[in-house]
Amino acid sequence: MITKNKAMIWLAATAILGLATFILPAMAKSDKEMNSQLDELFGQHAVYHAFFTDLKKAVSAGDRKAVAAMVDYPITVSIGGKDVKIKSGKDFVAHYDHIFSEKIVMAVEKQTYAALFANDQGIMIGDGEIWIDGICLDHDCEKQAVKIITINSDT
Repeated sequence: MITKNKAMIWLAATAILGLATFILPAMAKSDKEMNSQLDELFGQHAVYHAFFTDLKKAVSAGDRKAVAAMVDYPITVSIGGKDVKIKSGKDFVAHYDHIFSEKIVMAVEKQTYAALFANDQGIMIGDGEIWIDGICLDHDCEKQAVKIITINSDT
């Protein structure tokens, strides 16, 4: 005979498993699915995948100059609760520890390519700590580069 408590536990476990069946496949993407999404959004995926991989390596290695070279300047970041305009790679390197806090570093290190969020505004790392996007390098936008466009250290 099933007691009332056992029935409630069984019902709760069944509900959780049922919910997980719907949620997990929607969240879980493969690299191939991310490639397709980026192809659809931006017309290509390889440059974004390479940029993401290079960013993860640079952040994990603490390579300040490499990370600084990946930023679109000027960029406004929050340092000590104040918005600061960083105008160059040299400025970025000088403020690196304040910009790339432990929270930002962890967001980059934990992020997988397949689980990136992407829309027409760019690609989000973590919970919005970093946004990357293709930027035009010339007037006609014939030359483009992928760059960090936003760093939200206060997210």
